[in-house]
Amino acid sequence: MKLVLKRSEEIMVPPFNFSMVEKGVYRSAHPCSLNFSFLSRLGLKTILYLGTDPYRPEYQQFASCESIELIHLGCNGYKEPFVDLPPDVLHRALSVVLDASRYPLLVHCDKGRNRTGCIIGCMRKLQGWATTSVLSEYEQFTKEKARLLDRQMLDLFDEDEFLSTVRESILSGKLQPPSWLPKLHFSNLSSLEPAL
Repeated sequence: MKLVLKRSEEIMVPPFNFSMVEKGVYRSAHPCSLNFSFLSRLGLKTILYLGTDPYRPEYQQFASCESIELIHLGCNGYKEPFVDLPPDVLHRALSVVLDASRYPLLVHCDKGRNRTGCIIGCMRKLQGWATTSVLSEYEQFTKEKARLLDRQMLDLFDEDEFLSTVRESILSGKLQPPSWLPKLHFSNLSSLEPAL
């Protein structure tokens, strides 16, 4: 008996720098139309875009057809000497990433390296990863494009300060933390100072 393998009618092409981060969370570079059939198979509910350029029309049409919520938090990356990722944008992005009601979720910027790496790196710190492990993952995606200021931001990211900003949303149930986020963060929520 001869085994015959049939090639799929449709070739699946993931976006550049695509990876599963955790159950329900993916990362990549900016998808193009070649990637839409692949992304469609993920059943995405939300796409968080960190780039500064407006959405491309075909991307908006794809998201609309797939009933995907597009969240655009356009921001520049950490570039020397004076451009940084504003804290309010970082906190809004992390609030989206840590809300399981928005999963499956794709986080991307233009190349899927620096801005995406900073958001995912902060998420890893909230998971309890050691800074050296966070930086190692960041550098897997940035390679020679790693930025000193990104590394510094990841090193100095204060998990408790961030959690104090989302305290009320978590306690009221507006933000549904994912199962992979350590429970130790929630045991101390009632003792955190309210966000200013």
